[in-house]
Amino acid sequence: MVTTEATILLIEAGPAVLAAFAPKLQRYTQRRLERMGVDVLLNTMAQGMDHDSITVSDSGGERRIPARTKIWAAGVQASPLAGMLAEATGAGTDRAGRVAVRPDCSLPGHPEVFAIGDMVSLNDLPAVAQPALQEGAYVGKLIRARLAGQAQAKPFAYRDKGSMATIGHLSAVVDSFGMTFTGVIGYTMWAFIHVLYLVDWGNRIGTILNWTRAMTFTKNRPHRTITFERARYEVTEDGGTAEWPPGPATSGKRT
Repeated sequence: MVTTEATILLIEAGPAVLAAFAPKLQRYTQRRLERMGVDVLLNTMAQGMDHDSITVSDSGGERRIPARTKIWAAGVQASPLAGMLAEATGAGTDRAGRVAVRPDCSLPGHPEVFAIGDMVSLNDLPAVAQPALQEGAYVGKLIRARLAGQAQAKPFAYRDKGSMATIGHLSAVVDSFGMTFTGVIGYTMWAFIHVLYLVDWGNRIGTILNWTRAMTFTKNRPHRTITFERARYEVTEDGGTAEWPPGPATSGKRT
């Protein structure tokens, strides 16, 4: 479905979308986005934004694009704890502020201190869930081996299980173990993996039911399920917070 009420721009500083994926998946993604009505601007860097526009630069120079809704997804900064650890141990940090760790995930000069996940820089690994999960399992085994007086473990070795990304309704790309998948097959694989890694069966079943309801029984694309338990507090007109729904002694206004 293509929107007729909004112009959607995807601004990408590089020469292709999804730079970490295979070229054919990049091309598929761009074609799919364009069929959905998204204008893809490649080799265009976002320089800044204000209340009603975003400033970009490309081969033609700098220009301003009027925009009411802006979503900045140019990366995230590491936790401030990474910088604190780097300062305390003399370790370096990368552009995202991630602290550099030794091959066994310990901090330089402090073999008793470990750091893992998206706050560490190790072997150019991406700041996603799989490296964090594998690093956690590795460090757990390493600590147990040390307590048992066993020999030093081998350096951490990441096992790349592949990458996947959703593009839109029933459309995704998957690059795993030398094989690539797109469309409904890719979307099904993405959904299965994400549900599989949720904690306990209650969360898994609940997610499946919500997804089924959103994709099958409603045409509302921004579907969300909100309960009073989740939306208990709301922002008031003066910038404070108030409980919603109002208690018996209040008559708050929902904003």
